[in-house]
Amino acid sequence: MDRTDTGASVQRPRYVDVADERWDENADFISHARQDVPRLVEEVRRLRRLLAAGDRAADGA
Repeated sequence: MDRTDTGASVQRPRYVDVADERWDENADFISHARQDVPRLVEEVRRLRRLLAAGDRAADGA
């Protein structure tokens, strides 16, 4: 693992220079991504199912 890979998960000491200097926001995003991304994917799937059901209903009308 190179220094940039480890730096993404370690906030202090700061090994990586982040251009936006939003260390806390970036750390928060990283720490929640493992839970949030699967939930987001499931929500997209749910919405696609609703759209498909609506399309089928409209075709039958």
